[in-house]
Amino acid sequence: MATNSYHLALDPSDGKVYTSSFGGPLETLALTPNLNPATQTAITGGDGGLTQVAFGNGGKVFYVDGSPNGHGNLGTINLATGVTSRLYTDVVPAHGLIFDPFTGLMTMFVDGETGTMSATDGSGLKVSASQYACDFDQGAVDGHGHALVAGCGEITFIDYSVTGDITDIVDNFHVSIASVSDGNFSNIDDAAPLAGLGVQPTPEPGSLALLATSLLEFRVLGRGGYRA
Repeated sequence: MATNSYHLALDPSDGKVYTSSFGGPLETLALTPNLNPATQTAITGGDGGLTQVAFGNGGKVFYVDGSPNGHGNLGTINLATGVTSRLYTDVVPAHGLIFDPFTGLMTMFVDGETGTMSATDGSGLKVSASQYACDFDQGAVDGHGHALVAGCGEITFIDYSVTGDITDIVDNFHVSIASVSDGNFSNIDDAAPLAGLGVQPTPEPGSLALLATSLLEFRVLGRGGYRA
């Protein structure tokens, strides 16, 4: 591969992995033991580079072109030609992009905020009114209305199973958990996929809520001393 690569996206149909550097060309790798050979596609059109691609409904492929601190551009991409069609410019939480089977929407995380848009055509962009936490980064959803988001030296748990809207910071339960042992998760940047291809079984509803409750109790104990 000719570029440093960060975000990975698994093609749901043909056994390929797509990746890129920040604002770089599209790198395509076959799912072989050594992920070779890799091919590179120049990016043209609405944007001249990308950070990540993500697969939506009906074969639609979306891209984000943004730095680790968000404020990225969003649009659709033709993977065969590398031609992009920009839909949105300078969207605060546009950095990581995933499909959420619970809401059926494309979902994004970064800079402490969340965002969603249609997984069919990218319409209806919506972002949280303020930060859930400080500058958290990548997140993962479980397909049942819960998310774990990494960053700020913490893990932030978001329960949007009632509202159905991960951007609703007012009504969603959320809590940020730091490690009891050292006070932080030290440079944590990402969370492993919880739903989608390669994840079996999907966590049962309420399992992450139970995890969040347990972690919150550990945090309280860590601050006030361990009980016998």
